[in-house]
Amino acid sequence: MLARLLTPEAFGLIAMAKAFIGVLDQFSDLGFSSAIIQKKEIKEEHLSSAFWFNFITSIFIAAFFYFTSTWIANLYNEPELVIVTKILSLTFIISGLKRVQYALLIKRLKFKQLAVYGLISGTIAGGVGITMALLDFGVYSLLAYQLVLSFSQLIIFWSLASWKPKLIFSLEKFKELWGFGLNVTSWRFFSNASRRGFDYLVGYFFGATGLGYFTIAFKLIDSLNTIFTKTIWKVLFPVFSTIQDDFKLLNKYYLRINSLIAGFIIPVYLWIGINAEFLVTSLFGEQWLQSSLLLSVIVFSGMAKAVAGVARQFLMSTGNVKVVSFTSFLTFILIVTSIILLRNSTYLSIAVAYTSINILIMGIILTKTTHKLQSYLLRTIKSFGFSLIAVVIVLATFWLIKAIRPEELFIAVFTVIALAISTIPIIWKEFKRMTVVARR
Repeated sequence: MLARLLTPEAFGLIAMAKAFIGVLDQFSDLGFSSAIIQKKEIKEEHLSSAFWFNFITSIFIAAFFYFTSTWIANLYNEPELVIVTKILSLTFIISGLKRVQYALLIKRLKFKQLAVYGLISGTIAGGVGITMALLDFGVYSLLAYQLVLSFSQLIIFWSLASWKPKLIFSLEKFKELWGFGLNVTSWRFFSNASRRGFDYLVGYFFGATGLGYFTIAFKLIDSLNTIFTKTIWKVLFPVFSTIQDDFKLLNKYYLRINSLIAGFIIPVYLWIGINAEFLVTSLFGEQWLQSSLLLSVIVFSGMAKAVAGVARQFLMSTGNVKVVSFTSFLTFILIVTSIILLRNSTYLSIAVAYTSINILIMGIILTKTTHKLQSYLLRTIKSFGFSLIAVVIVLATFWLIKAIRPEELFIAVFTVIALAISTIPIIWKEFKRMTVVARR
C-alpha cells in the first residue's frame, strides 16, 4: 500500500540511509546475541555484560550517524537525506536496548509469542505509515513506520522476556561470548555490507529511481524471507545448538529439514518468478512494471539464499562460524566488484550478476557443510528430492489452470493452493517433532 501511495524516490531515499544503517548496526552487538543463543549454559553475568555493552555502543554509533548526516547527504547529492538520517539514528539506540531480551526469547523457543506480537506491532506501524502517506507526508511516512515498528518491538521484547539487566559487568563472561560473537559480527557485517553496498552503488550509478525499482523487486523476496525463511532460520539455530552434542541426531535433522525447506521454498520462488509481472503490478501498481523483470531474475538468488541459510545455521550451531564469515566476505567482494564493472550496463545485467554470485556462494556453503557432516555429497543432493516433487506439482498445476482459465489471478491462486496442500502439512509435522526433541 505504501508503494502505491509513495514514489520510487521516497523508497530510494530510505534505502540510501539503510545502506549505512545496516552496516553500522552490527557494531552495537558484536554477535553477543547469537553467542547467548549458541552457548549451552548462560548466566546472569553473561546477559548483563552483553546488555550494557550493546547499549553503550549503540549510543556512540547513533551519535556518529547523526553527526555524519550531512556528509551522507552530500555523498548521494540528496539534501533531504540529512533529516532522514538524523531521525533514523534513533533506531540504533532502540536496537541496543532490545537485543539481549530478543536473544533470550529465541533461546527459550518462544516463537509463537514473537509471531503473534510481531504481527500486532507490524500492523500498528503499518497503520501509522499508511495514514501519514494518505496525508501526503511522503518519505516521512516510511520514517514513522520504521520508528513505530522498532519502539513497539522494544516494548514487546522487554515484556515477554521477563528479564531486566543488573548493574554488573564481568570481563571474564564478556570474553566467553567474544570469540564466537566476533565471527558472527564479521558474517553479519559483510552480509549487510553486501546488500547495503548494493544499494549504495546502484543508487550512486543509477540514481534514486533505479534503486527504487530494485527495492520493490527485492521487497517480495525480503517479505517471503521475513515471513518464512528467516523465521525457520531462527528456529533452526537454537534447536541445532541445543542438540549440538548429539552429532548423529543433528546430522539426521539437518538433512531432513533441508529437504523439507527446499521442497517449499524453491517452488514458491519459482511461482513468484512465473507470476512476477502480475504480482508487481497488482501489489504495487503499473508504475513499477520495470521491477517485474528484475524480480523474475532475483527470485533465483532468493532460492540460493534460502537453501544456503539452512546449512549456515548448522555450521553456526556447531561452532563452525568461520566458514560463514568467509563466505559473507567473499559475497561482499564479488557484489561490489561486479556492480563497478557493470556500472554502464542495464538493470538486468546487475540482477543477473547478483543472482549468479548468490548461487555460487550457496554451492560453497553446501560443500563445506557436507564436509562437516562427514557424508557423501549424494546424500545432500538426495535431500532435495522433496523439492523436485513440489516443483512438478507447481508446474503441472500452473499449466492445467492456464489451459482451463487463462486469467492470471486464477493461475496464481490455484498454484499456491496446490503448493500449500502438498507441502505445508509435512513441514509442520517435522518441525513440531524436532522442536519437541530440542525441548527435551
